[in-house]
Amino acid sequence: MLWLCIRLTQPGLAALACASDVSMPLVLTQSRAGRELVFEANDAAVTSGICPGQPLTAAFALAPGLVVYQRQPPAEQALLERLAAWALQFTSRIHIDPPASLLLEIGGSLRLAGGLDRLTARIKQGLVTTGCKAVVSVAPVPTAARWLARAGVSDRVVNDPARLPQALGELPLDAVVEGDVLDALQAMGIRSMAQLFALPRDGLRRRFGRALIDELDRGLGRRPDALPIFEPPERFTVKVALPAEVVATDALRFTLRRLLMEMEGFLRGRAGAVDVLHLVFHARKGSSQRIRVGLATPASSAQRWLAVIEQRLERVQLSAPVVALELRSGRVQETSGTTADLFDAASGGGDIGRLQEQLVARLGEGAVCSLRLSADHRPEYAWRFVPPGSDVADATSGPHAAPRPLWLLSEPRKLVLRDGMPCHEGQPLVLECGPERIESGWWDGSDVCRDYYVARDASGARLWVYRERRQQGVWCLHGIFA
Repeated sequence: MLWLCIRLTQPGLAALACASDVSMPLVLTQSRAGRELVFEANDAAVTSGICPGQPLTAAFALAPGLVVYQRQPPAEQALLERLAAWALQFTSRIHIDPPASLLLEIGGSLRLAGGLDRLTARIKQGLVTTGCKAVVSVAPVPTAARWLARAGVSDRVVNDPARLPQALGELPLDAVVEGDVLDALQAMGIRSMAQLFALPRDGLRRRFGRALIDELDRGLGRRPDALPIFEPPERFTVKVALPAEVVATDALRFTLRRLLMEMEGFLRGRAGAVDVLHLVFHARKGSSQRIRVGLATPASSAQRWLAVIEQRLERVQLSAPVVALELRSGRVQETSGTTADLFDAASGGGDIGRLQEQLVARLGEGAVCSLRLSADHRPEYAWRFVPPGSDVADATSGPHAAPRPLWLLSEPRKLVLRDGMPCHEGQPLVLECGPERIESGWWDGSDVCRDYYVARDASGARLWVYRERRQQGVWCLHGIFA
């Protein structure tokens, strides 16, 4: 087994939507002993000299235009759960380790990912796209990976369990021990884990109890470390609070991209895709505005969803300033692996599904539709409009034996007769074949009784004409052959 630990270095800022998109100094604060202290600071604040642990008053002295938000632990927990769902694309065995870590069992994923280096590179790149800064460490047991990450030892890989005592011995004591135990050990002159490992176990047990010995044994792989495995939800659902009120949809693009990247990982881990997303814009006082976005075919790609959502948002006018954004997926549909085309024909822009999605997003669902054949002999009723992406034929409809024109007039046009024969543009028609008798529709009050012919006019054009059987001497033009 091999465990990878992801430890977020700024979980509070990562949980705050758009925080990394703010260029001015920004901090999160938390109350401690009646004082407001800086918990996390973005890059602009650090450049101004602000660091975690400072009193908020001192931070304001360094950056008068400082943006301040209160730390929200529930939002950090929700972020960890979303990242766990995102990490399903790499492994199915994930443990959430609050307040800021995830543990992934990656031993079974190395061969599929092309090795440890490629897998860790993909994970780190994915964390960047989701807006998270993190330390990533690898060890044969989860507790050792956790210790390495807590010590800030990024990219440290320990494959061999026999190397654990040496690798972990280099860690500072506060990477593993905390609270009163840490204070007591430091008072004894213990500063590193190597010094702690060298102390007699019986003395440690009598002084600090069994819990410390068990923790050391788990870190060194001498004691099993049973961890509960994360169970993903049935659908992807997330709601994030925005750091400031948003009055235009353009300002939501950064947050949407982050959430869609998280959804992409969730869907890849489920080997699934969705064809519907619901966006909810929450305003103050409980009001909300909802929009539905759909695709022609289910997809998991964040870029594909973002392209369609951006087109849709161009037509959306926010009814009130937005303070929170919610994204809910439709039912997750299983996808099967497909073999890519050797020459990647889809890259040439011929994907009709993508074009359809863009048109629906820009023009609206009612403005784009498909044509579908219906099982009716009357030409006017042999087709109908259906939503985009529907099948083009009913199961009960079949091909007509007689020829049909591609261009059917919206209303039949009455023809002039000369010597009892129909004429078109002043010239008599030559009837090439027919009649095809269509007598139908008695059940809905729009019954017809016609004899259809394929005719040719003086210029050689082929026309579809019919003679009314109920009205003597009435001929009409109904279609034109290509």
